[in-house]
Amino acid sequence: MKIFVTVGMNPWPFDRLLQAITPLCNTHEVFAQTGVSSILPPCPHQPYLPYAEIVRRIHSADVIITHAGNTVRLAQRAGKVPIVMARQAPHEMANDHQVEYLRREEEKALVMAIWDAAALPNVVALYPEIQAELLARRTLGPPADMNEVSQLLDSLWASAQCKPFHLQRRRLEWVSRLNGKFNSRRDLSMSSSGSRKDP
Repeated sequence: MKIFVTVGMNPWPFDRLLQAITPLCNTHEVFAQTGVSSILPPCPHQPYLPYAEIVRRIHSADVIITHAGNTVRLAQRAGKVPIVMARQAPHEMANDHQVEYLRREEEKALVMAIWDAAALPNVVALYPEIQAELLARRTLGPPADMNEVSQLLDSLWASAQCKPFHLQRRRLEWVSRLNGKFNSRRDLSMSSSGSRKDP
């Protein structure tokens, strides 16, 4: 089978996943995107790929093996059920949000979750049968409407601009200060329903 493996763009290595695919390289056509991992699998690999190349490889692969990140949805939108291993804190990720995400996806039968790296070769061997079963019972909503997403982001930004102590606005104020926009102590004041002066 043609297998595409991706560890994502994280600044942390995902050596555990790359070690797990090593046995697959002897019996399948495997390509791995390896990121900053120190493990280099015995198959063709590159640290990073352009987005268009990732999409092309997802569509052309028989099996997608990925971390529990954005690639999961790309594979699902391509009509496939990805095999997914979650990055875990503290050495593979800053927190365990991928673990939580993978549990939810597994409950909905949207992925094949790998919790024990040693099980990966067996899951790949059974992949065609498992994928067919999951595809028959999974539900995946339609892609988001880009105009609706744009309008939502615009409204969230407008809302943030109305809240003087919102984190994003505070960041913008600090950037403005660093750029020398504020020239006097009077300019350092912030206004909301009342007024507040920086000490």
